[in-house]
Amino acid sequence: MVYIYDIILNFNDELIEFFEWEDNDNIKYIKKVPLIRVEDSLIKDILENDILFADDFLEQIKNKTIYYDSKRDNYPVIVLSNQDIVIAILLKENDYKYSRLLLDEEYEVLNIADKLSVTKVDYTVKGKKILNSNLTRKERKIRGILLNEIDYLYNSNKLDKLNYYYYEYFNEINNNKEEVYKRLKNSLGVIDEKHIKLLEIVKLANK
Repeated sequence: MVYIYDIILNFNDELIEFFEWEDNDNIKYIKKVPLIRVEDSLIKDILENDILFADDFLEQIKNKTIYYDSKRDNYPVIVLSNQDIVIAILLKENDYKYSRLLLDEEYEVLNIADKLSVTKVDYTVKGKKILNSNLTRKERKIRGILLNEIDYLYNSNKLDKLNYYYYEYFNEINNNKEEVYKRLKNSLGVIDEKHIKLLEIVKLANK
């Protein structure tokens, strides 16, 4: 097993590109962390599915991560590469968090991984991820807020407000509950200026 040193990671439920990192993110400063070159299939599953590593693999990397801070809640981390991409995983029990690397650090890791043999890692696929890869981080936040509001109004049968949001977005009246709900949700596949305006209306309505 080889190690990489002195990297900055930003762990989230989904991978966020380094240029979308924010100051209040879960930034970790890692002093030492194991690196493994893996098969393309594992990277593909990490990107598309929720996975769970086998216990024997977790045992191999136990106590191998060193943080610059020494908090007791620092969980083990593993850095994986298939020579095309580098992904770091915070192994927080059964709730893994994921991070990309800063660009210069990723180049360094790719150069190291290029000299490694591929290691087969045992894992299971728990289920499919909900992918928002076509949206920016800001757009994902807008989508999440609007989706929660639409679901809440629909499930609570608060149709006046739901129909009002529908009118604001589509500029037409529709009193069919199912159609209003479906069309509003489907519109969130691509976030546009009308969604940003609708978000402001939702915020005002919920003050």
